Amino acid sequence: MSKAHLILLAVVGFGLLILGVNYTLSLRDRLTLANDQVTELDTTIKLQSAFTQSMNAVSNAVIQTKKDLSDDENQTKEIVRTIIKTADCSNTLVPNAAADRLRQYADRIRNPASTN
Repeated sequence: MSKAHLILLAVVGFGLLILGVNYTLSLRDRLTLANDQVTELDTTIKLQSAFTQSMNAVSNAVIQTKKDLSDDENQTKEIVRTIIKTADCSNTLVPNAAADRLRQYADRIRNPASTN
């Protein structure tokens, strides 16, 4: 082999070596980027999961509070009904003067211009 062939062979070999090193670096960079993206996605999924759990907890608390208030309202209604049914005054008529006065008051509320 001539000296020119050896130099050409060395240049080609060196070029192939540089291409191989670049390919290896490029592959390493791509793997690092992919790993970073997986880590970022994992963090995003964890945050979304925590947010969903928090929202579910709030929703369950609201549902329970509404149920408790409804139960309390129903219990209060039943107690008031029982008290009114068993009270002595439930069988007593309202005096006419008091009923008239309440009507006048209601009329004034409905129509403030009225001076009855």
